[in-house]
Amino acid sequence: MPINIRIGSGQHGIVISGPNTGGKTVALKTVGLLSLMAQAGILIPAGAGSTIRPFRTVFADIGDEQSIEASLSSFAAHVLNLTEVVRLLAEPALVILDEPGAGTDPVEGAALGIALMDYLAERDCVVAVATHSTAIKLHAYSRAGFDAAAVDFDPEHLTPLYRLKPHTIGQSYGLAIARRLGLPDEIVAAAEAVLPAGTAELAEALNRLEEERAMLEAQTGRLREREIALAEHEREALATAARARARAEAERERIRSEGARLLGELRREAAAALADLRSGAKGRRELSRTLAESAAKLDEVAPPQPEPEQAPEEPLKVGDRVELGDIRGELLVLEPGRAVVGRGGLRIEVAPERLRRARAERAAERLPAVTVSSDASERDELNVVGMRTGEALRQLEQFLDQAFLTNQREVRIVHGIGSGALKKAIHDYLSTSPYCAGFRQAEPHHGGTGVTIVQISA
Repeated sequence: MPINIRIGSGQHGIVISGPNTGGKTVALKTVGLLSLMAQAGILIPAGAGSTIRPFRTVFADIGDEQSIEASLSSFAAHVLNLTEVVRLLAEPALVILDEPGAGTDPVEGAALGIALMDYLAERDCVVAVATHSTAIKLHAYSRAGFDAAAVDFDPEHLTPLYRLKPHTIGQSYGLAIARRLGLPDEIVAAAEAVLPAGTAELAEALNRLEEERAMLEAQTGRLREREIALAEHEREALATAARARARAEAERERIRSEGARLLGELRREAAAALADLRSGAKGRRELSRTLAESAAKLDEVAPPQPEPEQAPEEPLKVGDRVELGDIRGELLVLEPGRAVVGRGGLRIEVAPERLRRARAERAAERLPAVTVSSDASERDELNVVGMRTGEALRQLEQFLDQAFLTNQREVRIVHGIGSGALKKAIHDYLSTSPYCAGFRQAEPHHGGTGVTIVQISA
């Protein structure tokens, strides 16, 4: 049967107690045999991580060596062995003692065993002892540097379990075993009656101590399992959080990269569309389709924005102001699977589910998108009086661009009379603008020389 024996660093030894046939002597022999095997370079049957200290000398006093021929009693034979141990001792040493002090008066024998243990402990020695002596057991239990252990035993069935329990004192169960082996009960009862005072109380105290130790050991085991489970759960939670953060960061990076790529593509498309419009290469229907496709691309790449909670909206109807991405306009047609949004002179056909009612303000920041502003589209007059020439021409270009997109036919440019320099610069610009089909001075009652009427290209 496998056993676990631990004599920790800095300890002087271990005292093993318990009933006969429980395995005390086998445990001692295991300590000595495995130590010698390890020092001889022989693999030992031990668990992974086991360690054995090297010794210069190993001594063992095990068994009964009485001799009639040599006129030696059991006690005398043990004393001679111990004398040789002390004489030949070379540190560090391992000394194995089976029943030290046996074969003589129990009190004197126990005193001799305790003195020998302390003598060896003061040197660089490790002592392994098996005993039935209560005095030696208690000495090992209370003395620093020694550990007590017991061979496990089933007191109900009086059978050994062949396990070594650390940090405890074992009972010998001598009278109980004698009764089980058939000794008349009256003799056993008489023996129990003449036990020294306190013996029964000590046995009861040891029983309670063992029960409490077993309970504490079980609780410690459960706590250790919980600690391991909690540590594993914490590791898993941290790993899951790290993976989630990595995925979120990767997704944000993908959106940023895709958004930058798409924005560049849309800018190129917008520039090409504007060039086509200025040259007349594309009509407004094609521009509407291009804007709808651009809005769809932006919707695909933009991350979803949380919408504030609000009361349910009424269904959309023709005439409502609606939003398609960042493009706003009027809902002109609403049919199953088809909707048409008007923006100035543009008509954009989309799926109805992509539309929503226009709001006065946007709560979330959006990616840049292709937009058609109506601020200038509803005006047919631009006033640049008092502006510098460069600023006036920039305003004029934007104004004409909006007028062209909103399908206006004629607009007024108010530049004033002044020195005539601003008027001349505007007329020079109009002469080369693709938006201008022609221009003239306004009628006297409509501004005269301070106003220029511009005809927008069809």
